[in-house]
Amino acid sequence: KKSKSFDMSRYKQRHIALRMAYLGENYRGLAVQENVPDTVEAMLFNALQKTCLITDTKTCHYSRCGRTDKGVSAWGQVVAVHMRSNLKEGVEFVATEKDAPSASTTADQLPLSDCTVSQNTLSASPTSPIASAATTCSSSTITTASCSSSSSPSSSLSTASGNPNARELDYVQMLNRVLPFDIRVLAWAPVDADFSARFSCAGRVYKYFFLKRDLDIDRMREASQLLVGEHDFRNFCKMDVVHVSNFVREIRDFTIEPCSPHNCDQPTSLW
Repeated sequence: KKSKSFDMSRYKQRHIALRMAYLGENYRGLAVQENVPDTVEAMLFNALQKTCLITDTKTCHYSRCGRTDKGVSAWGQVVAVHMRSNLKEGVEFVATEKDAPSASTTADQLPLSDCTVSQNTLSASPTSPIASAATTCSSSTITTASCSSSSSPSSSLSTASGNPNARELDYVQMLNRVLPFDIRVLAWAPVDADFSARFSCAGRVYKYFFLKRDLDIDRMREASQLLVGEHDFRNFCKMDVVHVSNFVREIRDFTIEPCSPHNCDQPTSLW
């Protein structure tokens, strides 16, 4: 018997932000690439389609906070996407082809810090590869992101029966069931329809790991402080004149510290 194709038009959709963590060792970067199956986004899109949360990648209004290169891991990557909802009313839905713009209702919007978090978080899964890699990371870079919506929070997510979000699909559990073991969705939150994981980003944190060898740490620390503050970084980036006109960014903090205070002067010590 031929199975019926999934009909997304039967469901409402919401704009959802996902917080993710992944180990980059097995992937050729975050961003999806043509004819390259082993990227983090390729795995994420496959999971989103397998769980019927989206129908295709071109119409789901996907955005990412920032790219990570081959082998780079992330503890707090943020993406946003239109996803299928289990709800019929009580929250803000995104307009689809079958909906008039007035079909949306008032939203219970939340900042990303008030996400619904599953038990598959870094702290709750000490035996997972992602959790153990926090202390034995083989990748050279870890990045985290902090994004904020333009809306003000009117409530917080809870499991109370009066909160419509309590009856929403468990996006975290659904996706983690089909994602590879080294890619985990940590949390989700509803965001404004115009929220962009890239352009609504409030800040990013990068951590680079290196062996001390014969490096002059004192001079490195002195040089690093020259980068703190606001600077024009147009010569350090690929120009995106369509979306970006201001290339001034602020580096709020730059520290160089040993991973362990013991034997940190040894050439093989990890910083």
